[in-house]
Amino acid sequence: MSHPIKPAILDINYPTNSKGRLANIQDHSLEELTQLLDRAGEGLEAGAGFPAGNAIVFILHGPEVRFFKKENFSQYRALVEKAAQLEAFDLIDVQVCELYLEEHGISRSQLPAFVNSVPNGPQEEARLIEQEGYVHF
Repeated sequence: MSHPIKPAILDINYPTNSKGRLANIQDHSLEELTQLLDRAGEGLEAGAGFPAGNAIVFILHGPEVRFFKKENFSQYRALVEKAAQLEAFDLIDVQVCELYLEEHGISRSQLPAFVNSVPNGPQEEARLIEQEGYVHF
């Protein structure tokens, strides 16, 4: 069942006192991730130019990881290509939870090169918000 995305910030702009933005992935669904990527790319598609840093961090630590597995590329090609494009323009920073990978028998080599990793996704999200001043996107 899909739930509407409830981002903490409705605009792609964010408070100037914020150090960064973190994608608020709640459902871990294809629809939700597609919507978040589309929102992240709105500025680029509107001709706003390239950002000066401040990529939106996407930390994957649920079933959405499977969308990025190389063996599933043909099924999720549009999503992976969109993420790769946004990553190339420094609009997003895709990271995956190493703990999730280990628990599900997925190796880093099964994921595209643009996907980085963090030891523990939920802990990294908490650290970014509590210690680094990130806000949800």
